[in-house]
Amino acid sequence: MTNRRCSIDIDSDIDIYSVTRLEGYLIVKMRANISTLTTKPDGVNPPQVSHSVLSISAILAPDKPTVVYSGSDTMTGRKLEIVVTAKLIEVK
Repeated sequence: MTNRRCSIDIDSDIDIYSVTRLEGYLIVKMRANISTLTTKPDGVNPPQVSHSVLSISAILAPDKPTVVYSGSDTMTGRKLEIVVTAKLIEVK
């Protein structure tokens, strides 16, 4: 019997690629790349990994947490929520 090990990359990456300021609000466009385990490692079979790519457009009020995505994984029933808090930075 051999001891098998596998390396699995599980992560979340959120890229904001557009920000527009309009009357005290921020209009943002972002892309989220998320990978999660859909099965638990059992020592025999490698776990399955689910990959999701989300494109999100949102209007954010500065300093106020805003839910920009909420959903459930149909395979596992896990819930995913992305909350963003914007902070205005004054450039001098």
